[in-house]
Amino acid sequence: MLYYLHNNERRNLFFLEQDVKNDKHYCDGEQTMKVYGYIRVSTNNQVENGLSLKDQERQIKCYAGSKDMSIDRVMTERGVSASVDLYERPVGKKLLELVKDGDVIICSKLDRMFRSCLDGLQVLKELKERKVELHFIDLGGNTTTNGIGTLMFTLMSAFAEMERNRLGERIRGTKRLQMKEDVYTGGPVGFGYVLEQHGEKRYLVENEEQQKIIKRMKVMRKDGMSYRKISEILEKEKIEISHQGISNILKDEETKKLKTRRVNERIKKTKKGV
Repeated sequence: MLYYLHNNERRNLFFLEQDVKNDKHYCDGEQTMKVYGYIRVSTNNQVENGLSLKDQERQIKCYAGSKDMSIDRVMTERGVSASVDLYERPVGKKLLELVKDGDVIICSKLDRMFRSCLDGLQVLKELKERKVELHFIDLGGNTTTNGIGTLMFTLMSAFAEMERNRLGERIRGTKRLQMKEDVYTGGPVGFGYVLEQHGEKRYLVENEEQQKIIKRMKVMRKDGMSYRKISEILEKEKIEISHQGISNILKDEETKKLKTRRVNERIKKTKKGV
């Protein structure tokens, strides 16, 4: 067709028409689709210091600018683990509800958006059917328009899932070892105990003052007093523990005593350098 255009005016008109046809994102020089950025952090510390969020947003805006696109809205997922499917995240679900045919989603990295290969491929399939473009900066751009992009997306999803599984297993293995060694791994400390740091490990040890109160609880209970009555007596001394709390303390006390003896032995060995 090009060979039949002999004058400059008709040639310019031809190329203008081709540009308009080829660029579905623009009409009369205006951006017609919506462009969304998606960023996520998984820990409260990242949410508070905001560094990861700022880095992701900066990368997305720079990428959009390089593609002559402007970001309409950045969707921020705060304090949500990568182990949660996109559809089950509050902001992720909202994003998928907002996008329409021809819209664009930009994310800095694959693992910011998807928890598994299956999760990613399901969403990618849906977005392709809805003609929504999905761009990952770490994969080089649009993953919805060509076979290479889809292949890279599949491979990277699989590797990201494998790495998360390996990391999860390492964490579980570490916690199992810590529990075996009676190292504190988190959770409430409990009445009668306090945390002590020894080297790189923390242990639950007895709080002497609170242990005296527990001994009194045992005596009163042995004398036939109800948990509620014990609670009322302690409350008069400005020691506020519910009757259910007293029941739980005394029920778990023998187990905690055995664990404390083991902890004391470990601490002694640590101090001796054994």
